[in-house]
Amino acid sequence: MSIWEEIELLVGASQEFVLTDDERKMVADAEQSAFESNYEAIKIILDKTEQKITTLGFWVENVLSKEGLRFRFNFPGYYGPGGISSQFHISGPLVLGEINPAGDPIASFYINDIDLCHKIGHDFEKGAFEVYLTNVIKKYLMPENLITSKEQYEHFRNILKN
Repeated sequence: MSIWEEIELLVGASQEFVLTDDERKMVADAEQSAFESNYEAIKIILDKTEQKITTLGFWVENVLSKEGLRFRFNFPGYYGPGGISSQFHISGPLVLGEINPAGDPIASFYINDIDLCHKIGHDFEKGAFEVYLTNVIKKYLMPENLITSKEQYEHFRNILKN
């Protein structure tokens, strides 16, 4: 069997696991409808989180509409912004992607494995969303996201003393 025959065999075998364009559209429509029914619960959680972290000195962008959400934040001394935004997974469900503080300030990326994604459509769970959001904030605040290391900070302080 040639390599191209193997590839053709693999493509054929995978077809039963790939949604058609029409199926993907139907899933997206159902997910959008579910998101809209979850809207108020999501709004309460985002607003509460915004209030808590702005009190700590964060800058926050909290954009929520029936079309989706973007929740970005930044804290002085850290690369950023970090945060989340909604997007449709290639397989159909509405999921949250994370904004990489060291990357593009707007673009977010979801995990390819749909089972590892945080869903906000049909499979939305209020408590799980709160935990997910606080974990994104805690991940953002990891020492490796600090702009200056402890040694650099001490060096800068010594410069100021002279």
